[in-house]
Amino acid sequence: HPIEEATCPICLEYFKDPVIIECGHNFCRACIAQCWEGSDTAASCPQCRETVQQRNLRPNRKLANMVEITKRLNLQKVACHRCNASFSSVKPS
Repeated sequence: HPIEEATCPICLEYFKDPVIIECGHNFCRACIAQCWEGSDTAASCPQCRETVQQRNLRPNRKLANMVEITKRLNLQKVACHRCNASFSSVKPS
């Protein structure tokens, strides 16, 4: 489901400045920084608990692009001209 893939597991909102950590999980940069606040060296992934070096946060630009596309698609509405109803839908722009 695209919305779940575009959502941070910590804040449950769309990713903001997504980063990927060594175990392969993604988080908002601010969320993972707050989660690891006060820890100097190694920390654990909030999802899988694998020990990771917290300094190794890599920007995930592909995920950031996917989040922007998902947000745009979710804002689009398709109107039914027969019954005047409005439906959320994915429609090409």
